[in-house]
Amino acid sequence: MILFLTCGSVFALTMNQEAQQTLNIGDTLVVTIHVVNEDSQNANVYLRETILNADPIDPQQFEQIEDTNIIAKIPPFYSWNFTLKSKGSKDIIYKIKPKIAGNFYIHKIEGMVENSTEVYYSNDLTIKITSKSGVCEPDLGENYLTDPKDCPTGSKDGLCDFKRDGRCDSDCAKGIDPDCIASLSFWQKIINFFKGLF
Repeated sequence: MILFLTCGSVFALTMNQEAQQTLNIGDTLVVTIHVVNEDSQNANVYLRETILNADPIDPQQFEQIEDTNIIAKIPPFYSWNFTLKSKGSKDIIYKIKPKIAGNFYIHKIEGMVENSTEVYYSNDLTIKITSKSGVCEPDLGENYLTDPKDCPTGSKDGLCDFKRDGRCDSDCAKGIDPDCIASLSFWQKIINFFKGLF
């Protein structure tokens, strides 16, 4: 629970996000936000959820701020405005489709209550997204760490995994993967050893 004392009044707003922990790429991710007003008075609440690397499903469009006076582009987001009665709660459900495999992060929701300068935050979530295609697809974010079933050690996945697995990993620089070193001369192994120290 988050409590803030502002101008003699106590504002209490809690937010919790929930979603399934694993998902196949291409499937829809359903996120539930549970918001509770633990205050003794009604609260006009504004929530904002930043969404990266996903397509909107429901609601069908993200909000976007186009400001030519800023250097970096503001990421797309969903927002909600509503009134919560004293001791009341509300569940908000939205649906998105993640674009990449691997760990998909849903960041903390920002919440504000009208007539308060405090900002409230929810928990964040990490969802494991896999393709389950049986093919290593680095363009979708798959590699040995994010989807070891599709990308076993030594795969051409953009990641040098340093595993002794009998496969010379082509993603590693020469002399780094222990499976590739066997073909090096004795002196090249010593040179690579000393290069690794510095």
